[in-house]
Amino acid sequence: MSITPGPFAPTVTQHVAGTPTRDAHNNEVPSFVDRTVQALATFPGNAFEADAPAADLVTTDRVLLLTPDTTVSALDEWTVGGTRYRTQGEPAPYQHPMTGTAVTQVNLRRVT
Repeated sequence: MSITPGPFAPTVTQHVAGTPTRDAHNNEVPSFVDRTVQALATFPGNAFEADAPAADLVTTDRVLLLTPDTTVSALDEWTVGGTRYRTQGEPAPYQHPMTGTAVTQVNLRRVT
């Protein structure tokens, strides 16, 4: 069974990882090609807080659910609601055991 995004499904920007380039100091720099993707859903993931002597660090994660035909990789980055995220781990396909509905789950970690 396939699923399609509903009328309130979020639109996100996928920054597809391309061939890295080199900067003026010969450091490898990632390159990206942007494309617009209609997601099924996005929701908050785990929040991580670390209390350091010199600073407070809060990292916010998100989970992105996509249709199974969306091509994704672990090197892609995403913009969701104006915030840039990096893919954490391999995107994983899931299938609901009762309905057979398939989705791809992408775990994200905030970059900016």
